[in-house]
Amino acid sequence: MPAPKGIPVNKTLDKHFKKRMASFTDKQRRRYQTLRQDMDLVNPDRPRPSSNLKILEYIHHNEK
Repeated sequence: MPAPKGIPVNKTLDKHFKKRMASFTDKQRRRYQTLRQDMDLVNPDRPRPSSNLKILEYIHHNEK
């Protein structure tokens, strides 16, 4: 999966994740947790880093 727009390819996803989560409101953090747990129930064998990044970016761009 390509890096999100504006994120250098060599930047680690861990740093991006921490930065993005720090900018989230409490409501967005709860929404992230809910979506991540739901995804774990639906597909426990999914590749976690890419799926978590998709959830993170979805919330950043679509949830206020």
